[in-house]
Amino acid sequence: MGKQDIIERMLPDNDQGLITPKVMRESFAVLDIDSIGATGPKGDKGDLGNTGVTGSTGATGSTGLTGAKGDKGSTGNDSVIPGPTGQKGDTGDTGAKGTTGASGKDSIIPGPIGPRGNIGNTGPKGDTGADSIIPGPAGPAGPDGSDATVDFATQSEVDAGIIDDKSISPKTLAGNNGGIDSGSGYIKFPDGTLICYGNESIVPTPNTPTSKTTNFGYSFNGNPLVTIGVHTGLIGETVKGVSFSNLTKTKMDLVVYRTNSTSTGVNYHAIGRWK
Repeated sequence: MGKQDIIERMLPDNDQGLITPKVMRESFAVLDIDSIGATGPKGDKGDLGNTGVTGSTGATGSTGLTGAKGDKGSTGNDSVIPGPTGQKGDTGDTGAKGTTGASGKDSIIPGPIGPRGNIGNTGPKGDTGADSIIPGPAGPAGPDGSDATVDFATQSEVDAGIIDDKSISPKTLAGNNGGIDSGSGYIKFPDGTLICYGNESIVPTPNTPTSKTTNFGYSFNGNPLVTIGVHTGLIGETVKGVSFSNLTKTKMDLVVYRTNSTSTGVNYHAIGRWK
């Protein structure tokens, strides 16, 4: 191996300009030691190489022990920091009250209200105005008038109930039940109302409507309203029906329909007017 080969083999194979142990080992493996001549004289010192890359900073060491506390310095004479507040002293005695000053002449504060004076005498009453809207006092009562004449109705006039321009005395009113007249089978009222009532016994022909005429106790001035009833508990069984017919102002016919000939009682009420 020639010199040039050895030099090329020992050239660094990295970009940092360094010969690695691997390159050194391989270079000596091919080096023929016996062929190397005597060491030549030391050459001149080469130029200073470039500064290598700065290594990374090492870890921070532990903090050293704290030194002993120094002695306290003396207090300065002119300290700006105030000292602590002392305890509060006792309250002194109240001084004597001074004399009241004279009232000012122009004070805006009013003085106390004085006592109320006595009420003065009432003045004389003035004359009444001619056009006053307040009425004057009422005049004295006039003398009693003479007794008025009252026209009372007679008993017959009260019973008739026709006139309306006369008075009724308590005696007359009580003498005819207050104007109510009654008799056999009727009640007659002063206002014109008339009620007639009664009952009849009818012996029917079996299974045939059987009638009987009954007369009112007082005559109506028109046909009245009539209600009737039958004295039996066999309605719809033996007694098939009850009614009336041929109604007038003075009478009507009562009708019974029954399956046998048992005598049957029929009552009625008729209401109308007598005037």
